[in-house]
Amino acid sequence: ETIFASEVVMNNNCTIQIETSLNRVCSFDTVLVDAPCSSSGVLRRRPSQRWDLRAESIETLKELQLEILINASSLVGPGGSLVYSTCSLLRSENEDVVQGFENSK
Repeated sequence: ETIFASEVVMNNNCTIQIETSLNRVCSFDTVLVDAPCSSSGVLRRRPSQRWDLRAESIETLKELQLEILINASSLVGPGGSLVYSTCSLLRSENEDVVQGFENSK
């Protein structure tokens, strides 16, 4: 059984309280983080989106993505997988966030 809540996918009948941070109640084999992003990867379908891209908002998103990734990592069980996904093409929202996550360990 799979249950969806906020940015967290839950299964195995486990529940997670979502407040300002994630509280670990149980662990999972795989945790998927589909992080909020600038949507730079869908500009072809939404060309008006390019006018909304600003360096300040991308930096704010980058910080949020890293925070979500760090919090979600506490839900991965031993030998499990953490999957990080965005629809952004920007290095700052992909490789840089993953590097920040690796440096936080």
